[in-house]
Order: sequence, then C-alpha cells, then structure tokens
Amino acid sequence: MLNSPEIIIIAVGVIVMFGGSRLPKLGSAVGETIKNFKNSIKEDEGKPTQIAAPKPDEVDKDKK
Repeated sequence: MLNSPEIIIIAVGVIVMFGGSRLPKLGSAVGETIKNFKNSIKEDEGKPTQIAAPKPDEVDKDKK
C-alpha cells in the first residue's frame, strides 16, 4: 500500500513529466478508456455463448 509521501512523490513526478497543461487531457483520456473497458465487459456478459458438443463420429475417432 502506498503512503502519503510516496503518493506525493509520484504526483510530483507525473506533473514534471507531463506538465500541468497536459494533465487534464491525460485524465480525460484515462477516464474514457476505463469507461469503454467497463462497457465492453458489460456487453460481453450479456451475450451467452453456446459451446458445441463434439459429434459422435469425432468421439469414436479419438478413442481409436
């Protein structure tokens, strides 16, 4: 778990690397990415898939 001094050091590093003017754009891009990821997970949960059972002929060939 991160403590307060570690979080402050990371925040200062991010500000130095990206600059204050680019942080809002970066934050909105990260937020949009997370939103799209959550939406895609919800879409996948709503669509059940059916697994096809092997044909009897294929099962017999595997046993031989």
